[in-house]
Amino acid sequence: MFIVKRHELLAEAARLRKTAMGKMRTHRKRGVELANSEFDPRVGTNAQLRTMTDKQLVSYIDRVKRFNLRGNQYYLTAKKEIISSYRIDDFLRQQRRLDRLQSDIDKAFGHFEHLNTGESVSDYNARIRKGFEDRIYRNAQKVYGDTVHSRSDLKKLSRLQREALRFGKASTFAEKADVKKRLATGYLDALYNKHMGMLTKMVGDSSVLDPRLIRDLQGLSKKALVSLAKHSNIVERIRDAYEYEKKHDFSQLTLEGGSQKYGTASEPVRAIVHAYAKADADRAK
Repeated sequence: MFIVKRHELLAEAARLRKTAMGKMRTHRKRGVELANSEFDPRVGTNAQLRTMTDKQLVSYIDRVKRFNLRGNQYYLTAKKEIISSYRIDDFLRQQRRLDRLQSDIDKAFGHFEHLNTGESVSDYNARIRKGFEDRIYRNAQKVYGDTVHSRSDLKKLSRLQREALRFGKASTFAEKADVKKRLATGYLDALYNKHMGMLTKMVGDSSVLDPRLIRDLQGLSKKALVSLAKHSNIVERIRDAYEYEKKHDFSQLTLEGGSQKYGTASEPVRAIVHAYAKADADRAK
C-alpha cells in the first residue's frame, strides 16, 4: 500500500491552493468574484493547512483539484449570481434533448399554420428559440454594458457567458434542468395521453359534434395528435361548436330510425384532423 507522507500532502495542498488563487484572479478580471463565495475552495492560509489532519488534507486536495479542472468555469447570471459551467451544461443538455423530441414531433407539420397567426409551425418554433436570444442580448447589456453595445458585441462573450444570461437566479438552471429531464422521459406518450383525453372529452361532451370525430382523432399517430393539439385551432373550433350548441337544442333531434343528425358544426374540426392525418401519411411514405 502506497502511503503519502504528511509533508507531501502539505506541499500538494499548498501547490493546488496557489493554482486555485490564480484561477480566481482570472475570474475576477471577468467580473466573477469567487472569493468567499460558495465556490471558493480555499481554507485560510498555508499556515492553517498545517492544522489539518491527514484525512482533512486529502479531502481538501480532492476539492481543490475539482475546482482547478479546466472544464470547471464560473459565470454571471442575469442577476449577477455565480453559476458553474457544469450547471449550465446540464441545463443545455436537457434543453437540447427536449428540442430534439419536439422537433421530431413537428417535423411533418412545419408548413401548417400556428394557431391562425399567419405564422408556420416551423417559423413559430424558430421565433421561440430567437426569443431566448433576445433575452440574452438584453441581459448582456445589463451585465456587460461596458462590452456589449450591439448584437454583434455578443461575439465578445464566450458561449457559456452568453448562456448564463438566460435566467436571473442560478438555482433556476438546476430546477429547469430537472423538470426537462423528467419531461423527456415518456415525453411523447405523456403529451399524447394529455391531449387525447382533453379532446375526446370535449367532443364527447357535445351534443352537436359528431362522436365519430373521436374515432378520427384516435386514428392519428401520437406525433400528429400532439402537434395538432399544440399548433392547430382545433380547440377553438370545438368551442365554436359549443357556442352554436347554446343557441340551438340538438338533444332531441334524431333521424328516422333513431340515429342522431349532426350538422356542419363538425366539419371544421374534421378538416383539421384530416389535414394532419394526410401530412402524417405523407411522412410515412
